Amino acid sequence: MLTCALCGGAAAQDAVGLSILGAPQAYDLAKEEPHIASKLRFGPNGAILSAWRRSGRVEFWSLASGTAEVRWDSATVYTDSPDLQEAVGLVSGRLKLMSTGRSERQRGMAPSHLALSANQRLALAADTPGVVLRDLQTGQARGFGTELPVRNGLAISPDGRYIVAAVGKYVDGQHETAIEIHDIHENRRDVLRSPGVVLGMWQLSISASNRLALSTQRNGKSGVMVLDLASNTAVLEQGAFESYWVRGLALSKDGSVLVTGDEKGKLRVWNVSENRRVYEHLAVQPIQAVAIDHPRRKLAWSLWDGTIHVVTMAANYASVAAQGEQGQAGSAEKD
Repeated sequence: MLTCALCGGAAAQDAVGLSILGAPQAYDLAKEEPHIASKLRFGPNGAILSAWRRSGRVEFWSLASGTAEVRWDSATVYTDSPDLQEAVGLVSGRLKLMSTGRSERQRGMAPSHLALSANQRLALAADTPGVVLRDLQTGQARGFGTELPVRNGLAISPDGRYIVAAVGKYVDGQHETAIEIHDIHENRRDVLRSPGVVLGMWQLSISASNRLALSTQRNGKSGVMVLDLASNTAVLEQGAFESYWVRGLALSKDGSVLVTGDEKGKLRVWNVSENRRVYEHLAVQPIQAVAIDHPRRKLAWSLWDGTIHVVTMAANYASVAAQGEQGQAGSAEKD
């Protein structure tokens, strides 16, 4: 068992305004502990950060006070809307809405993946082929077939137009993966494959500008890709990272900035349009999830000791903000 320090590398230790949420706990690199925060999301004004832990605990952190409100304690699957005004969790075998407390028992196989849009469209999938889309306002539902089981991840665009499923199977030590993109408006499905490359493990992220970020892995080295969903073209591709997996990734609302975190503890910030890295920080343990609040240039990342780190960046994301810039971050152009 390893007990890790509060902070990562020198960049985090020297950061003005670094917030560390939660107390560090011992962890074992051979397994994923229940205290790890596997999902993070900033609220629209940057004051709240949501965190879902593998134990099923859902926390809404006030960044001003550094305290958390526990919304649920046993949500085995979880998703929240981009504005954090709604959340859906699988609690005691029932799908439950956070806003109303309404719940319903699932028919058939319980979902392993949930994704919620800003307009209350909920995508659900089990570790089997197929995705169900439900409109939480009207109750209407429709299904979409997939070629392989939805094993690795599920996302829906904030406007509810695109559903993206990271599908795959693992047989005899080999991954077979693909990314299925369903355009609800055009009733069209596109399938992305790349021979020899594992696509979409751990996290998917879709911006309000309908850019999709996903992880890649080839020959034991990880990478990231950003696709424009409207044109189905890549706008950023980076790879050959020393880590086996990129576990955390998040796009800014406008799709211009990508944040990634990997198993070697590398936190990276990418300028998507220029296809280049603008910042890198080394933590002393794996990074599981990341989040970005672009208008206020805040980043958050969760570590395997259960802590969540939040910091404000300089205007170009090339460094941590200096003392005088901390209070000015909110004046950045809104995405």
